[in-house]
Amino acid sequence: MIFLLLSVLLLASVAETRVTFTYSEVLQQSDIPNVGDRAPFKCDNGCKAYTDSASNNLLITQYDAQTDLYPSIITFSNMGGALATFLPEPYELKAGKNYFIENRGDKNPTFVFYVVDTKAPNINTQVMIIGDENGNDLNGKDRIVTTLSSKYDAHRYNQFVGGFPGGYPRIYSTGFDAVGENECQPLYQAKTPESSSLAAITVFSPISTVDYGYAGDKNVHVKWNKDNSVTLNKKSSSVFMSPGYVGCSYTNPHSYSSTVTKVAGNDRFVADSIDVNAVYFGVQPDEMVMLRIDEMVLEYVTFPFKYENTNHASHFCGTGSYAWTYDKQFDFAVVLQWERKSQSSNWAVQLDFGTLKQTGEISPAPQITCKVIILVKMETSSRRSDTHYDNRSSDHVILKLDGNSNVHCCCHSRDALKG
Repeated sequence: MIFLLLSVLLLASVAETRVTFTYSEVLQQSDIPNVGDRAPFKCDNGCKAYTDSASNNLLITQYDAQTDLYPSIITFSNMGGALATFLPEPYELKAGKNYFIENRGDKNPTFVFYVVDTKAPNINTQVMIIGDENGNDLNGKDRIVTTLSSKYDAHRYNQFVGGFPGGYPRIYSTGFDAVGENECQPLYQAKTPESSSLAAITVFSPISTVDYGYAGDKNVHVKWNKDNSVTLNKKSSSVFMSPGYVGCSYTNPHSYSSTVTKVAGNDRFVADSIDVNAVYFGVQPDEMVMLRIDEMVLEYVTFPFKYENTNHASHFCGTGSYAWTYDKQFDFAVVLQWERKSQSSNWAVQLDFGTLKQTGEISPAPQITCKVIILVKMETSSRRSDTHYDNRSSDHVILKLDGNSNVHCCCHSRDALKG
């Protein structure tokens, strides 16, 4: 309980978690946590506003200089998110200045507020909210759809069905307006149609957008992920990400608000191939991400890279990207550990497992500013019988992202890295 409490206090100390994009802004409870708080937002060309909250005490207001008051325009309870359980209509505001969201009665309210300039790309994209425990099937014909979800820290996409082109579908931790921007990286990009149909992608952010790659018939299911779990399927894809991940280089040092501040998990399985693709932005030296896949070390110092047998802990920091493929069958043990120490860190790691060598590329982040080390150990299954890792009887294992875990992500000795 102590570590969970520290996580909550850390996030509560942040003045705001507003994330500003080229054409939009995303605001949350940390922006107006107390009664009487206000947070401004832009609507210079007119804008469309969305929220998943049904609160009567959260409002859109506009400052009136003549009266020095903030008259109410609309409560969140009267906006589309409260009036429809699935695909709400946006509330449209005229071009103007001095717009605010305001808290007039809720202590630490839970919500996400997404406001988009009317000149934004993809402006007519549907925005949906997760209405209940069963989740929703997104089966429209549009190429892009955006999801708002603030009730829990995470939501999960699975059961992709469609005639997707190569490299699709993709999931972004942004609204629809940032999809396709060179500075914004998807947290998930399908390697093959087969892998997307089996994938279960957990997103730790209050907003996400799926780009299917085409307009036409398709389907995907999305629902709340209450237990913060990430499913590994040895024939498909898994994504790990920093809770609150945004994925756009120009939004640093801001991340979305999340009560989860630690990532920890490990398990072991046999697979015929493994691809690793990662992007990371503003990861500080005291919160480097440790990714271990057995015990051979692949060390990126400069390109071209080289293999070395060392005892370094695997870690990456700064801003950059990497990609690595191993396409021979081995008994893989995957360990990932990270703890947030700053609001600036954004990272996502995609692991693809399968019976065939995967194809496709993750678009690179703008630059590499820090050494990357991935630790990989290869061994036959007869050499190790540690039951903590032994889940080879099933195609699926669960790795937990847990605010209660006490983990250390910067280990440097062989003994420190053992099980």
